[in-house]
Amino acid sequence: MARTAERHGVNRQRLSWWRWTLRREERETGSASLLPVVITGASAHASSVGGVEIVMGGLTMRVPLGSDASYVATLVAAIRTTC
Repeated sequence: MARTAERHGVNRQRLSWWRWTLRREERETGSASLLPVVITGASAHASSVGGVEIVMGGLTMRVPLGSDASYVATLVAAIRTTC
């Protein structure tokens, strides 16, 4: 775990928390998923509205902070199959 965190520049405790969270989600729902993310730089617009922008193909989705992660993942997965 420590080597993986170091290799990706992630705090080891944060990586452990995500592993715990995903395992719990998998136990509760029967599945858990991660989506690949590419960070292209800070966006003043995204931070000013309190959320993030997800750009896929020609579609831009603005997601407010506090949005349910599984709902957002479901939306992105659906969009990926149509793009």
